[in-house]
Amino acid sequence: MPLMIPLNSHEPDPPNGKAMGMRRLVWDPDSAMAFRELAGEEELLLLTPAATTAGSRCQPPPPLEHPDEVGDPFQALGEAIGEYHARVRHVPYLYWIGMTDVIYKWLDRVPTVVVVICEPSNRSQEDAQRILHGQLQFLQDALSAYNQINEGTEPAAISVLYFGTGHFNPPEGVALCLQFPPYDMVKLSVVARELLQRFG
Repeated sequence: MPLMIPLNSHEPDPPNGKAMGMRRLVWDPDSAMAFRELAGEEELLLLTPAATTAGSRCQPPPPLEHPDEVGDPFQALGEAIGEYHARVRHVPYLYWIGMTDVIYKWLDRVPTVVVVICEPSNRSQEDAQRILHGQLQFLQDALSAYNQINEGTEPAAISVLYFGTGHFNPPEGVALCLQFPPYDMVKLSVVARELLQRFG
């Protein structure tokens, strides 16, 4: 399993536009191509931690490009991804509840999936670990459901975007996993480009 070192998220992007601090923890070329050659009529399912109220305990600060945004901060990520693929279905998940029938039905309907894991900010270490554990458990459950639904389908088209500076070992079976600096310090356009931009 890959092991990550803490990221320095305060450096500017280098001249070629590559995200400083971005790391490919897992990168299967065939799965990457499945994302980058996604047909225009196909949907992409974006699963993000629910951040609908201040009491949800998971709400990150708004992203760098949208500092005044209120409501769901991950809406901006969906919009950034939408610049590369028009049909994005954004579905928040409740990390304290986990997998639900609604999300299972979405996984059954949409075979191309992005799961977001976001380190919580401004929390005690114990609280942050509990929140992160809930997100990771959801990821594991979503991955199991995805593999059950898409058994025998190659390549796998489920990816993980991890926002944070901690060490992250992706679960076994994840074909694509990118780690970025904390959500409020990253350019979402770069995140979308790394995942979906076609070569050539």
